[in-house]
Amino acid sequence: MMAQSVVNLHRFRKMGSPILLAGKAVSFISAAMSLLGLQTAMISQFGENSSGFRRQMNAVTGAGVCALVVAAVYMILHSRRRTQEEPGQ
Repeated sequence: MMAQSVVNLHRFRKMGSPILLAGKAVSFISAAMSLLGLQTAMISQFGENSSGFRRQMNAVTGAGVCALVVAAVYMILHSRRRTQEEPGQ
């Protein structure tokens, strides 16, 4: 799922449509959130009893997902402004 969303994000980036790109960015964020949930569940189930490792891995992955969410929100707002500024609307 994650690989397919990366491919779609790259493919729609070349098309030049900010609305489609923002939609694919949301799909990519959804895949990243699923990956974070899977990581948390797997570390809880199969990891050692080291809470430091669990906390560190969840913090690093969570920070990456949070940065992606901020970037996606920026893209959505930017595409909204860009489509409102286009002539003929």
